[in-house]
Amino acid sequence: MEHQRTAFITGATSGIGLAAAIEFAKKDFKVFAVGRNAQRCERAHQSILEHAPLSNVEFLLCDLSRKAEMTSLCGTILQKTRILDVVIHAAGLITNQYATTDDGIEVQFAVNHLAPFLLTQGLISALALSTDARVILITSLARHYAHLNLKDLQMSQRYSGLTQYGRTKLCNVLYATEFNHRYQNTNIRAFAMDSGIVKTDIGIQQMSGILKTACRFVINRGSDVGKTAEQIHDLVNSKQVLKTYATYYNGCKPKRPHPSPTHRSTASALWEASEVLIFNANRASQ
Repeated sequence: MEHQRTAFITGATSGIGLAAAIEFAKKDFKVFAVGRNAQRCERAHQSILEHAPLSNVEFLLCDLSRKAEMTSLCGTILQKTRILDVVIHAAGLITNQYATTDDGIEVQFAVNHLAPFLLTQGLISALALSTDARVILITSLARHYAHLNLKDLQMSQRYSGLTQYGRTKLCNVLYATEFNHRYQNTNIRAFAMDSGIVKTDIGIQQMSGILKTACRFVINRGSDVGKTAEQIHDLVNSKQVLKTYATYYNGCKPKRPHPSPTHRSTASALWEASEVLIFNANRASQ
């Protein structure tokens, strides 16, 4: 029996994640879609079926701020499928105020960086069995203005929500860079994709006044999420991308990040610090 290609997508109840789930369902992928709220998952599932009535889509509940739930989710996925071809990290979070998860981790760093890290590593055995596995991390223009402080990854000092968001999106690029170094002798490649300005509501809810009005004005002139989903699908299926060492993509075009976040020592240090945070949080939850 021919293997049906399988995709795992976070943030699949709205925005880029939902659009990606629709796109991959239409392209005959088996889709494992992840959301946090059961009612929103049900609405998203119905939306996918409207676009792809014969699709094979399953929604799973998980709070990406909780490491125990993500560990459980990985176990569930590995029980349901032997091979995983695509992982798309589309979930994202912006907050105004400093807050921590139940595991004691700053919430943006937890959801935007540690969640993709933990989930990808938790699913690595299924990715390794694919003949051409791709991991896609949706990054942001906000990373262009970010500078990582390895001594304060959770920005416990002088917290700024937008600054921390940019730092976590920079972490996505660094993670993809280090992942490709560590797994260079496998069939798995990671890519950080900057989708540019897209019509989504991420961050808008936390804004008010003239800033909210200005941001909505800019976002409403951005590209449609459907176009971004098509670009993700193209990146997943392109053989050309395997002929280069590019990790950072603006849409489907390889681009050198500016300022460059790809220094190996920084990427390696972030990886090791992330492992420590995950390990400590797992010990605390036991």
